[in-house]
Amino acid sequence: MNAIKEETRPDEAATGCAAAPPERISLLPDDPYGFKSILVEAVTPTNFMSPYNPPMVETSNRLYRMLLDTPASDFEALSRVRREAEEGLHISFNVRTLYTQLMSHFSPRRYVVPYDAERFENVHRICSKLTVHKDDMSGIEDVLIGYQHDVNQRREQRRSEEQAATDDEEETHGFLYNWFAGACSAERVLVLAGIVLFAAIFVVILSCI
Repeated sequence: MNAIKEETRPDEAATGCAAAPPERISLLPDDPYGFKSILVEAVTPTNFMSPYNPPMVETSNRLYRMLLDTPASDFEALSRVRREAEEGLHISFNVRTLYTQLMSHFSPRRYVVPYDAERFENVHRICSKLTVHKDDMSGIEDVLIGYQHDVNQRREQRRSEEQAATDDEEETHGFLYNWFAGACSAERVLVLAGIVLFAAIFVVILSCI
């Protein structure tokens, strides 16, 4: 289980031994980030049934239901569940496991071939921030929350731009409708008559060719 208390390891440089690799995350189908998956695995009620611990089973069941109803991208809600799990269930989480999964998910390698400069820069910034907080769960959560805020902001900006384009199109259509369906002034009648006459002449010419 990934939600285990991290043991203090001797310094790698001092011992000359490489640290054990982090555990792999069993990702849920809707969770490419791994944060929700770690939490779900940690608070599953069956973890507290041998021996049976009624208060913890109740707490874990409540948190488990909350997680199942929480999108994998709602990092603020997931962070709250994580803190409550640590306090109520006495769980500590393997930060390096989540860090490794996130570095894989946001890896700039994905945008080298074919090259996508904008996405490369975006994920590079995220990975740089994650590296700073690789041993700090709260810091990693802050990076994820900031990332989601940026995503929401860009999504809202695109929505506003699309709405503005739709409004312009509707305004153009409204102008044409009002022009043709409005009161038939003499000028409009003459213009429409000219258009009809031109179309008729054009048809006659085509029929004679």
